[in-house]
Amino acid sequence: MIESEKFRQVLGLLKHVFTLVTVAGCIYLIFSGLTEIAKASPASLSALSQVVEKLNLSSVLSYIIAIGGVTGWVYERSGKKRLLKGVTENRKGAEVNDPFNGSSGLTETGDTP
Repeated sequence: MIESEKFRQVLGLLKHVFTLVTVAGCIYLIFSGLTEIAKASPASLSALSQVVEKLNLSSVLSYIIAIGGVTGWVYERSGKKRLLKGVTENRKGAEVNDPFNGSSGLTETGDTP
């Protein structure tokens, strides 16, 4: 059991390293291509910058970052709800025996009432 867990962790690490190397390789290829374009014709680099400007990549990037943030929040919130659902029975047992032990005020699923 321990060896399989260690093997899974090593595979996860190798997957992460492979992803990072692939992303770095893609970035290297893009910048080496841009270097060749700039050496061949500076006007073509100017044309490429105008295309990027017309695409308005900064607003697209901000939308992507916002979607990622909301997705992360939803995932984190669902994890908290799942945790609260499992602890609810213990909390109810403690509140029955001790009237001064109040709950957090959340429902059984972790939502605010």
